Amino acid sequence: MNDYETKNRLIKAIAVQTGTLLEHFQWGKQGASDAEVLEEANRLSALVDELCQCFRES
Repeated sequence: MNDYETKNRLIKAIAVQTGTLLEHFQWGKQGASDAEVLEEANRLSALVDELCQCFRES
């Protein structure tokens, strides 16, 4: 996978993960437990860290 494809994959994954977090709080209703939200936030953080690393290595 080339650099562009890697960054593209990560950005898409970040968008999906962000959407998942948004759904938990859509319309003011929490649809998940705090533990589930924390797990999703940790996944999002890991994806952002990976994307930042890709940009640093470019």
